[in-house]
Amino acid sequence: MDGGSVEGPMLDTSGETIRFNIFVDGIVVKGVASREFLQTKYGAGPDPDTWLTAYTANMREIASIVAERYRAEFTSPVLLHTDA
Repeated sequence: MDGGSVEGPMLDTSGETIRFNIFVDGIVVKGVASREFLQTKYGAGPDPDTWLTAYTANMREIASIVAERYRAEFTSPVLLHTDA
């Protein structure tokens, strides 16, 4: 299933990210969403639990962004930062 979650999400407080894996065209692709990305795009707060909440509420859109980037660049992990 394309874009479907394979593993995750995993909250990484030391790196201030949410890490996850998705399928893209039958390949497992690692995704990393930064705190800044989740705050800017989805209104997450400063608390790590809000990053996870923002990711979970928007995981389909985030998976689509990761898939689009992977198809364009063929690199994994796909890093989502404020420029996404």
